Amino acid sequence: MKAVLLAAGKGERLGRITKAIPKPMLQILGNPIIMHNIEMCKNFGITDIYINLHYLHDVITNYLGDGGEFGVSITYSQEKELLGTAGGVKNFANELARDKFFVIYADTVYNYDLGVVYQEHCIKNADMSIVLFELDDVTQSGVVFMDGNNLILDFIEKPKNELNSNWVNTGIYLMEPELLDLIPHGFCDFATDIIPAFIKSKKNIYGVKMQSETLPIDTSMLYKKALETESEFFNKEY
Repeated sequence: MKAVLLAAGKGERLGRITKAIPKPMLQILGNPIIMHNIEMCKNFGITDIYINLHYLHDVITNYLGDGGEFGVSITYSQEKELLGTAGGVKNFANELARDKFFVIYADTVYNYDLGVVYQEHCIKNADMSIVLFELDDVTQSGVVFMDGNNLILDFIEKPKNELNSNWVNTGIYLMEPELLDLIPHGFCDFATDIIPAFIKSKKNIYGVKMQSETLPIDTSMLYKKALETESEFFNKEY
């Protein structure tokens, strides 16, 4: 299997912290966030990694190189203009066309077993699986509504008001390669464009519920808090 790590964003809400370093390269427990995600992939046996780049791209490539030092093979795509989360994946369509693949937001800290996601995906015969966790305040997240079998019926990105669902998008997807044909070239985003379109076209999009949250670092205050709780986060068993 293969995985796409989305690493092109600027992390603007972190202010000065990301002026000289892209968000995926911020340190958590002594390693860049993107390295934790590479290790998560390796733990499931994924060593073919694809990374899209834009903001301060050389910081990432200088650290990771071709991935050989870390036991993986990395292929990069450098975007002259940001293509969005789905547009960044579309750039790798030729390389991803033969088998299901993971999409992982490389600037997010996870402590998940991708094997659980793969198993649920296969049991449900899903076209796409979205990893979810429960959150009290969903106004800054992608909120998912499901039936009793975890089939996703609706997806609302950053709702203005609290909704009758607390299951939110983590930024990890497992996708069948046929879905690549439905992603247009150019800028497009999974949360605002592609996932709602998949649901509308009756694709089998399922949620995979996880017990743990991600470790939020979207602002300088949250990053400071994350550094204070990083050991506890990674030592938990889920």
